[in-house]
Amino acid sequence: MTETKSPILTAEHNIKAATNLKTKFTTSYIAVSSGVMRNNQLKEHAKEIDSIVRRAISEHHPYINYIDVDNLDDPALFFDGKHYKRGRGVARLARNIIIEIRKALGYTITPATSRSRAPSQGPRSYLL
Repeated sequence: MTETKSPILTAEHNIKAATNLKTKFTTSYIAVSSGVMRNNQLKEHAKEIDSIVRRAISEHHPYINYIDVDNLDDPALFFDGKHYKRGRGVARLARNIIIEIRKALGYTITPATSRSRAPSQGPRSYLL
């Protein structure tokens, strides 16, 4: 079994990587995603890292944005405990990232619960 780094060392590494990027690309938008949730023995380890990174960014690095993926903590999204299913899991992760990019660009974000689709009208027909 491979030994894992302590959550503090991992979090410090992640924060340093983000601040180095911001130093190098001063006018660029920098976002750090929380660790992708897992549904295995490393779940608590990942949560501890996320907590440290989130706190450090909010307190000391306001120019770096934090992408929260807490809504991915659903066992039904995994196919083996650590990898997301292609459909729902990956789609939800992508949606979290897209929302953060839209916020950075100044778009108003509508909560998912208020969005609804019109009922299906059946197959579409096309005029040629």
